[in-house]
Amino acid sequence: MGELRRLDPMSVMSVNQHGHTPFQVAARSQNPVSVTAMLDTFPSCCFVSSDFERLVVSDLLIVCASRGNAPAVGELIRRGADLEGCEVLRVIVDECVRSPADSERLLSVYHTVVEHALLWWCGRTDEKLPRPDSPEYQNEKRRTVLHLLTKPSPQDGMSVMEYVISMGASRLLRAIINTPGVFRFDDDEADDKTGDADCHRHVIYDVTNMSPFTQLSDAENDPSGR
Repeated sequence: MGELRRLDPMSVMSVNQHGHTPFQVAARSQNPVSVTAMLDTFPSCCFVSSDFERLVVSDLLIVCASRGNAPAVGELIRRGADLEGCEVLRVIVDECVRSPADSERLLSVYHTVVEHALLWWCGRTDEKLPRPDSPEYQNEKRRTVLHLLTKPSPQDGMSVMEYVISMGASRLLRAIINTPGVFRFDDDEADDKTGDADCHRHVIYDVTNMSPFTQLSDAENDPSGR
């Protein structure tokens, strides 16, 4: 934490000799709560209000995601970090392959991204966020997550789905396929004959828009076309 003392934590643009901001130093700390503690202490420092700050916060998101720091990732998304431009889901794929022992924390980051996806999209487009308990929220959340998973990357033209398969990140792939309300849909109705809800839960998988090979049209996964 000595490095933090030599920086001005009140300015997101303050950098040390390595070009790191106070929040980037905190993100690289061994203590995973350093970032959230700083965000709580200086709540106005890391809201995105300029292109420069957008780059800084998105870079911070990458660092926190790669270290499996799901609480910090969620907080940064709420503050305006860009899920699309920084390709945070690809970072999760790379880290799952590089550090299998950290898979649980990285999967937690993936689920955090899923839960915040629609909030990110509405903040980006200035659209009103639907009520979380509404069918509209679930539909738009699904389209936004599908957009993040299937949009081709400007790097190599591969989507996240194609990338996770090509990299052999099997645990992440299972988590993606079993994401509730995106690819997996649970039918909680009990079997009429037995009335046993525990033994007769039905699971439906809809992989129609999982990849270019199964996708019916590009518009299906484009939240801007709704």
